[in-house]
Amino acid sequence: MNKYEYNISSENSPEKFKTICSKIEETYSELQKDVLLVDVDGTTIQVYHINKLEITVYDDDYYVVTGVGVEKMIGYTNIDTEKGFAFLQKYLREKGIIAALEEKGIEEGDTVKIYDLEFDYYK
Repeated sequence: MNKYEYNISSENSPEKFKTICSKIEETYSELQKDVLLVDVDGTTIQVYHINKLEITVYDDDYYVVTGVGVEKMIGYTNIDTEKGFAFLQKYLREKGIIAALEEKGIEEGDTVKIYDLEFDYYK
């Protein structure tokens, strides 16, 4: 997986991006923060590491989650079935991934990418 894949959006909000990143940093004391990146198209990217997860926040309401446990889960779950999708939702909630995204400011309609799986967040 290329961890630098992203969507380009013309509706970036620097204020919202700063608010999301501040919320992340205030919530997790054990958080490791990488250097803030600005891509050639002007997209601002902030990468965080917590435990074995990596959460990348883009300034266009796009979140990427990576990590060993998440990668294994995505690899052996068939989310095209109702049972598989329910299992994935349960896993994301039990592992605190949904809570972490919510604490980081994710809103309904924001895009989440976990390896090859991409979905819009809705409660």
